[in-house]
Formats: sequence, C-alpha cells, structure tokens
Amino acid sequence: MSKYTKINLSKIKTYSIRSRKSKTQIKDFGKRLEPDSDVYRFLESLPKYLKAEDLKSLLDLMVKAKVKKKPIILMLGAHPIKCGLSPVLIDLMEEGFVTLLSTNGAGAIHDVEIALWGKTDRSYAGGLCNLIIHQWSGSNS
Repeated sequence: MSKYTKINLSKIKTYSIRSRKSKTQIKDFGKRLEPDSDVYRFLESLPKYLKAEDLKSLLDLMVKAKVKKKPIILMLGAHPIKCGLSPVLIDLMEEGFVTLLSTNGAGAIHDVEIALWGKTDRSYAGGLCNLIIHQWSGSNS
C-alpha cells in the first residue's frame, strides 16, 4: 500500500497536437551562420519570435528615427554595462547614432568599477560601500 493517493485521470481530456496552436515552430527557429556572415545575416538568423523579434523591431525603429534626424535615447539597466557592452554603447554614441544614454544607479556603479579597476561584480551588494571606502582611503585595489 502506497502512502500516496493515486491520481484519478478519468476526467482528463486530450486533444491532438495537430489541432493545438503552438507559439514556436521549426521554420521560425534561429539559423546557423556562415563564418563570413555580417550583422544583417546575424539578425536574420535569429528566431522569429519573442525577444529576437523585439530586438529587430527596436533596431528598425532606431534606424527610422535616425533617418528622420530624431534623437535616440537609450534608457537601460545595469546588465548591458556589467555584461561588457560598454564599448558597443560608446561606439553608438561616438558615431552619433545614440543621442542620450541613461542608466540606473547599478549601471553607474558597474561603470565606475570598470573605469577604476577594470572589473565589476555580477551583483553590486556592498559595491557602493567598497567604492566609497576606496575613494576615501585613496586605495586603488
């Protein structure tokens, strides 16, 4: 005798996967890239749903804004900075593609840590406190 009650499946209704609507299909999956592919082929290789489509829509809107000579303002959290995208963001600003860049406190902390020490942590717990201590003590470690 088991201590678990056997589940009653008699009221479960099933249906064929052929009649079910699905969000993902092989035809929409990402594609492998050739070694000599460019950024346009990379974007086309991305899956045709979810965040990949959001990225392509964002890029399309940014290009349209640039063509119309409208400002492009990027507001972002800390992840792009702490994940090493600063050189890309700097390039977008230097090339005049991005007009204004805005980040939160965590983004600023990661940016300062990278600028002063060439590294940052994936979490910033205690980071600000350490930054203040280092600045006041004159330490560069």
